[in-house]
Amino acid sequence: MVARMTTLGRLHLITGTITGTIIGATLCLTSLAQADIEAEFNLDLIPEDQTLELVQPPAKIGPLEIYKRTQLVFDHYKVPEEPNYQTELDQIENVGSVGEFNKILQILDPKKQFSKFFSISTTEIQGFADRSSKAYAEMSLGLTEIESDEPQKLTLQGLKVAIDPGHMGTDLWDELSGKYIKDSKGNKLSEGLLNLQTALLVEEELKKLGVQTLITRNDLVPVTSTPFESLDVKDFARKELRLQSLGNWFQTLVKNSATTKAMFSNFLKSSKVKHLFSEVMRGDYFNLREDLDARVDVIEKFEPDITLVIHYDAQDKITVKNGKTIREKVVMPGLKNRTKAYVVGAFQPEEFSTREARMNLLRHVAQPKVFHESVKLSKSIVKKIHENLAIPYAVNADPDYPVVDLGNGVLARNLRVSRKLPGHAVSYLECLFYNTPAEFTALSKKDYAMEIGGASYSYSQRLLDVARAISAGVVEYVEGQQ
Repeated sequence: MVARMTTLGRLHLITGTITGTIIGATLCLTSLAQADIEAEFNLDLIPEDQTLELVQPPAKIGPLEIYKRTQLVFDHYKVPEEPNYQTELDQIENVGSVGEFNKILQILDPKKQFSKFFSISTTEIQGFADRSSKAYAEMSLGLTEIESDEPQKLTLQGLKVAIDPGHMGTDLWDELSGKYIKDSKGNKLSEGLLNLQTALLVEEELKKLGVQTLITRNDLVPVTSTPFESLDVKDFARKELRLQSLGNWFQTLVKNSATTKAMFSNFLKSSKVKHLFSEVMRGDYFNLREDLDARVDVIEKFEPDITLVIHYDAQDKITVKNGKTIREKVVMPGLKNRTKAYVVGAFQPEEFSTREARMNLLRHVAQPKVFHESVKLSKSIVKKIHENLAIPYAVNADPDYPVVDLGNGVLARNLRVSRKLPGHAVSYLECLFYNTPAEFTALSKKDYAMEIGGASYSYSQRLLDVARAISAGVVEYVEGQQ
């Protein structure tokens, strides 16, 4: 309780900052000392050897020149160098054959970008930092000529299951993340609380069967030990600049500048760059980068056999008023309830921008049997939710949505936690839509109570049914291996 109040106490001290920049109704975009950014990246301070004409005019620029210009931007903004991940690749013990990974590559890489960064032979995959030109080798992975071994058969007794309840909870974190729903009477459901309660109930069910469990958080607080107000926005902005370097906006600025100085000037004036370095990004950097990576670290140290990431889904009510888009976190009459689970996959072209992302993709490609186990696990769990709670399977009806539909409520999507956890089966669950009228009512019932962080929180029979369905899905998956 003391630790929880300490964290929340720190946040209450900075409520004025959060309210003004993130939680406020207008969510005003305020630069994190834009004057400081301009001073730090002053064009007059560019060395003479960087003010020369670029080698080729924009109309004829090639992939290698684009890569070199991108590196100049990284240097100018002091983007940190990327680590060498060869050691991680060398530790993969059960590498598949070319034939095996070609079968799943269309799921992991539906936009066919893999060949722009990797060269493949029957014995090796060679990875490169530069798209298409392939002049800068950065990693390699040896292949076998025979199919990889089947994953080790699991048993419930001694099975190690990591459970990650998504988001956090409490009014402050709910507002910061936007993960809550309110009805017309002001009653609220917090997804962070629902996720944690479900995780704790799943853990209770699995422990009865002899399963060893780990939950990434046991309270309504972040997993990371980094205080929200201490997060270095500039540091994360620099990393984000690399992460977005294959995006259309970044590529346009790189291609359409005639000189290095003009290119730097265009970046300095860019609203995208200003946004990345602005205080309003603190919430995203904390929730979607710092805290998610802390969860991955906790899970990796546990060395689980399977990981369950637990979420509930919702759809915002979107209206346009006076040219402004308004999103409301409310109960949605007519919203169709669906259940689904994500496995890793569907890397998009702009998501090949970092060495870490390319390395993680390669680790998944090289272990096709593990990918198939993630699909089996996900299908078992979603099937139980579908059968036990009478919720239809989700399907992807939007061809522009970055997923690959694998059927029966399982979809491949490039989510950060799943991407960073190769080597064992991972199921990223979106159990149901909690802002349908029926689900909101059912989940709001106070049928039972549990203690979290020294306080009592009620939960419903419906939530218990979800937890039992997840546990039953894990049991069916494990028993199906025998």
